[in-house]
Amino acid sequence: MIRYIFVLGLICGCCSCRLGREYSRPDVDLPVSFNKPDSVLSYGSGIFKDTLLINLIDKALSCNFDLKIAYSKVREMAERKRIDRADLFPRLDLEIGGEKKTGYSAGSPKLFGRVELSWELDFWGNIRWRDEAALAAYLQTVEAADAIRLLVISEVAEKYYELLALREEATIVSQTIETRKESVRLSKLRFEGGLTSETTYKQSLVEMARTKTYLPELEKKIELKKSELAFLIGEYHFDFPDNKTDSLQRPFFIEIPIGLPSVLLERRPDIRQSEQELREASAMVNVRYTDRFPRFSLTGQYGLASGSLKDFLSIPTSLISGGILTPVFDMGKNKAEQEAAKAVYEQTELSYRKAVMAAFQEVDNALSCVRKSGEITESRQQLLATTTDYLRLARLQYLNGVVKYLDVLDAQRQLFDARIALNRAVLDEHLCLIQLYKALGGGF
Repeated sequence: MIRYIFVLGLICGCCSCRLGREYSRPDVDLPVSFNKPDSVLSYGSGIFKDTLLINLIDKALSCNFDLKIAYSKVREMAERKRIDRADLFPRLDLEIGGEKKTGYSAGSPKLFGRVELSWELDFWGNIRWRDEAALAAYLQTVEAADAIRLLVISEVAEKYYELLALREEATIVSQTIETRKESVRLSKLRFEGGLTSETTYKQSLVEMARTKTYLPELEKKIELKKSELAFLIGEYHFDFPDNKTDSLQRPFFIEIPIGLPSVLLERRPDIRQSEQELREASAMVNVRYTDRFPRFSLTGQYGLASGSLKDFLSIPTSLISGGILTPVFDMGKNKAEQEAAKAVYEQTELSYRKAVMAAFQEVDNALSCVRKSGEITESRQQLLATTTDYLRLARLQYLNGVVKYLDVLDAQRQLFDARIALNRAVLDEHLCLIQLYKALGGGF
């Protein structure tokens, strides 16, 4: 009997079709390449050159809670896909039981056993379309997990370089405070020796006090940034190892080719996720369309029943039956659901096109950011060299009585500002490169 069900189901399956429109990716009118810079960009991300940063990224990929949740979601959707796919195959149920009456009418126990095989034939492709929608939903979680993975890597790198920049800025402030202390000492000696007025001495004290005000604020920012980085790597606390004394340096240099092709956007997990959403919406349109057609089912039963145990295995019964369920009158419900699914597909397609355009814009902006941040850093380096010479000359002229102490203070302030500005420019270079790395879906 079961053999007959399989044969009949296979015959029907071979004769069945899949009504509906197959999915095809929408054409998006993208430029061939991103905006071309004036020359080859010779900057490269140092994200993966720092050993400590590499270790932090590895730890984040193992311990970050958002990433763990995303991977758990992938496993959940994989199992849900198996549930939907199971509808394509026959279902086999087994029932065994017995009953015995008690009292005056008691007799021999009655035993029964039944095997039931049921199979809904996917004559129009309804179940297969549902399976395709389930596959697209599953792949969305896979791409979402990849997007979160890329985001975690980028955020760890960003927090790490921001923390390095804050530490470097704190070092600059500390060094400047020591310089101010020396200026106070010399101003005091010159005041006590009658070479300068008390005003000059007080000016040096004010400048030292003003510089000291920067340090507590920086220390607060450093602790907060450490906390943010610790959360990303799944720990309660983070601190640099004792041997970590490196200052923030400019990124390592590699060549970024002119005219990066826009097809690189296909590597972005958020774009791939958006396309899987579109594929799911397309499949659901076909599901709602095939819902309007009849459903065919086959059922086969094979049973044993007896009034006594000794006859149980000798009285087999079997039954093969089939059925058709077709919508007759539903007030246009199925038609409305199909139209609603079409509207969802249209919205999803527009969202996909928007995501592609936004991704292109992100890469274009990141390329401009990388190019201009390099130019800014170079100009800050020139400014630092100029202010260093200016301070040296101002000190020499002040000692020789050519200029006033206010000129020295002005030179000191300009040098301090130039060092801070250069440090922040280098940080901006790193952040722009991380932005480009993320915009391109993980590098070039």
